[in-house]
Amino acid sequence: MKLSQFLDTWKGVLLENRFHRISTLLLCVLAIILAHGWSTRSTTVVMVPPTLDGPTSISTDAASSQLKVQWGLYVVTMLGNVTPNTAPYLKKSLGDMLMPDIYRTVMDAIDNQVDIIKRDRLVTSFSPRVAKLEPKSGLVKVIGDLTTTDVQGTRHRSARTYMVGIRVQNFKVLVDYLAVTNGEKAR
Repeated sequence: MKLSQFLDTWKGVLLENRFHRISTLLLCVLAIILAHGWSTRSTTVVMVPPTLDGPTSISTDAASSQLKVQWGLYVVTMLGNVTPNTAPYLKKSLGDMLMPDIYRTVMDAIDNQVDIIKRDRLVTSFSPRVAKLEPKSGLVKVIGDLTTTDVQGTRHRSARTYMVGIRVQNFKVLVDYLAVTNGEKAR
C-alpha cells in the first residue's frame, strides 16, 4: 500500500493526527525551555574602548580582566592628577563608582589631599608605568611616578603604587578596594 492511500484511510488519519499532537506537544515544551533559557541568561555586552587592543566583555556581574585593568587605570589616573580646580569633578566622578563600605574613607582622603594641594599650591600628576591584574587577589596594580610641582616650579618625583579592586554589579563598574603606597611595593 502506498503512503498516500494509507493516509486516505481512517487508520491513516488517526495515525497522522496522533503524530501531529505529539510533535505539537514537543514543540511547545521546546518553546518553554527556550523562553526560560533566554529570560534567565545574563547578557554580555562586547565593547572596544579606544584604550584597549581588542574587544572586552562585561556582563551583569563580571568583566574581563582587560576591562578591569583599564578601569583601574582610569581611577588611578583621576586620583593622581589632582588640582584644586579638578577636585569637585574628581569627587563626583569617583564617588559614583565607590562601594558604600569604602566611600567615606576615600572621600575623606580626597578632601585631605585637596586641602594640602590648596594650602601648599601644588599640582600633582601621575604617569603610570605598569598596570596589571594580580591573579591571586583580583586587584588591579598600577605602578607609576607621581610628580608634585610647587608654586616655584620645583618638581618632586616619587614612585607610587595603587591597588584597586574593581567589581561589576548590574553592568555598572564599581570600586570596592583602594590602597595607595609610596614606592613600588604593595601588599
